[in-house]
Amino acid sequence: MKLTGRTERCGFLVFIRVIVRGLGNLKAINSDGLVAWETAIHDPAYMHAMRHRNSLANQRTLTRPDHLRLFLSQRVWRDLNAGTLSSDGRYVFAVEELGLVGVRTTASSDPLAPTESNVLRAYEVSSGKAVWEVGTHRGDNSVPFAGHYFLGPPLPACGRLYVLAEIGGQVVLLALDPHQDSNTEKWEVDLEWSIAIANTRRDGLRRLSGLSPSYADGMLVCPTSAGAVAAVDPLRRQLGWGYEYQVPETKDTRQVVIGVMRASPGSDEFSRWADSSVIADSGRVVVTPRDSRELHCLDLESGRLIWKKPRGEWLYVAGIHDTRVIMIGRSRVEALQLNSGAGAWPQATPLDMPAGRAAFQGRLLHVPLTTGEVASIDTITGRLLVRTRAPTAHVLGNLVAVDGQIVSQTAVGVYGFPAASEVSREIESQLQTDSGDKELLVLRARQRFQQGDID
Repeated sequence: MKLTGRTERCGFLVFIRVIVRGLGNLKAINSDGLVAWETAIHDPAYMHAMRHRNSLANQRTLTRPDHLRLFLSQRVWRDLNAGTLSSDGRYVFAVEELGLVGVRTTASSDPLAPTESNVLRAYEVSSGKAVWEVGTHRGDNSVPFAGHYFLGPPLPACGRLYVLAEIGGQVVLLALDPHQDSNTEKWEVDLEWSIAIANTRRDGLRRLSGLSPSYADGMLVCPTSAGAVAAVDPLRRQLGWGYEYQVPETKDTRQVVIGVMRASPGSDEFSRWADSSVIADSGRVVVTPRDSRELHCLDLESGRLIWKKPRGEWLYVAGIHDTRVIMIGRSRVEALQLNSGAGAWPQATPLDMPAGRAAFQGRLLHVPLTTGEVASIDTITGRLLVRTRAPTAHVLGNLVAVDGQIVSQTAVGVYGFPAASEVSREIESQLQTDSGDKELLVLRARQRFQQGDID
């Protein structure tokens, strides 16, 4: 079981192993639920917040809120840069040493302070060992890529790592060519080429967005959260096209004071797209920039706008299935025709508030809900097949589905569920002993509905 060239907003499966980011470091969990390894490198901001949680607990006032609470509010719910991982199947890549965006302090050495640059690390999937790192926020200009702020984990494609970074007022696409040196423990990561794709000013929203390029039909499509999307031809090493969109003006009047520190968390952030990933299919590109209030569909070859729609109550694009763009909203799921933007279902499917990322299994879409259920929807017809209560006391979060297995990551844990085929075999085996068991018959019917068998 292997995912290559993938970036995930929660954990992902590699060789029947789930790799997730915890609060302080990365962890790998085997299919039996046991932790296989965890990285030795911990988030400095998390360690600082944990060390000071007890001393602050009895002193918390309007002018000294809890550092740990501030850390959790950003890392767990807002920071897609820290929370997004990628892998080529052999290594897992993570952006680290980020500080907290929006915090202002006179002490640049404060682990909670935002950093001008950060670190991109590679860990072995098999052991969790750190293999190499580039970038630094410690002012050491001798370190490769010192001064770069990596905006998201790299996309492994065609033997290279493509990563977006910010430096000198520009968003750039870097093509890294890693070479293994058998005589040393570390790898050398060489910059093969880079290209500037947007001029910009420093912006906290962009640094929280977790931006990674997408690869389709020989083009790298790059979100920037800077009012533009750009496509790069990696063979010619030049820009293919650029598409600009309107960025609405926003105001932020909230501030949190922490001693000499001041934080501006972004009061309008929760009215934005939850994900800025670029999705390409059938010669079209669907983009949901976090600094835009619209859904944009572009022509992959030219960047020409095909159609766009107001965001409304939509949260994110679940994916594209059979030329249907599946949209997840706060109270409904609906599908749009990829080539026109018109409705692809007779009507939207009403649902309760989603609790995380949905996952596809064939033509089915499973959506975690805040009610503690998982809704299974037929993406061809839009029909809600079944709502299944999760067998856990916690509400399920982001879902990942691979080879029939489903894994969910929440703020407090990771939950794995067996493949539907394994459940079916177990049910049939028990029914051979007692063919009239009503609970088993209901379970079989519900399980068949989840698989889309409605005959």
